[in-house]
Amino acid sequence: MAQAPGKQKIVQYLLEAHSNETALIQTLSAHIQIAEPGPYRSGLEAHLHETQVHARRIQQRLRELGAHQNIVAAGFGFAQNVLTNTLAMAKAPIDLVRGGDRKEKMLKNARDEMMTEILEIATYDALERMARNVGDETTADLVSDIRADEEAMLENLRREIPNLTDAVVRSQVPVRSRPVLTKEDLPINNYDDLNADEIVKRLKGLSQDELARVQTYESMNESRKTILERVESLQGDEPWPGYDDQTVAEINKALSDAGPSVVEAVRNYERSHKNRSSVLKNTERELQDV
Repeated sequence: MAQAPGKQKIVQYLLEAHSNETALIQTLSAHIQIAEPGPYRSGLEAHLHETQVHARRIQQRLRELGAHQNIVAAGFGFAQNVLTNTLAMAKAPIDLVRGGDRKEKMLKNARDEMMTEILEIATYDALERMARNVGDETTADLVSDIRADEEAMLENLRREIPNLTDAVVRSQVPVRSRPVLTKEDLPINNYDDLNADEIVKRLKGLSQDELARVQTYESMNESRKTILERVESLQGDEPWPGYDDQTVAEINKALSDAGPSVVEAVRNYERSHKNRSSVLKNTERELQDV
């Protein structure tokens, strides 16, 4: 028995949505393999689980609408062709994890993930509208629920892009190639009036970005060895991109979802830098629970 035109169209769009989710599962899995531990990676892992759930829920709705497995398989090929022309989401996962600087690969992956989320949101916008127009409230409510997850992921990626970009600059742009700094750009007040020992005492609590500014300014002016050596000893990768800009509450929240290696990295980094008691106590608590 032939399906009604409205139902056929709903099935068509659900097939595309299912294929999008299936392709995204592969891509997220690849991106997670190279993402450094931290909020960005944790967000990918959480969204991978959501995407797997999305695919199952759409598959179940297709069954309820009478779509058979062979139809789903055919729809997958159709949607993959669409994605090949519009998004990196349809690239082979192996291609996504090879070559290039790791931090820059993470940034490019996040950019591609944002494009993917925008396409998915648009797909679910159209599908919800279509479903409500033909009286399929069950499908409309389903895709509205899924779209909320995609919108939350898009906002999460928008928050992470600046942090990932800053990490690329720190890892690839030589200090002397950055904009010329003045004393007003420095994180230490009255810098030019302080001697080397006074400046060294103020370095420990600075972020990586602030240390880089001191290094640039000092290198282009007095170039005092004691200051530059101390700056170099404090420089290093943050436990995750954007760590230095986060509040204690944000760091402690991230620690609750972090693995032992990340927690230990936070502990070591804090001891060498801001040495905040709340963060250190939380790292010890998390490590005891392992």
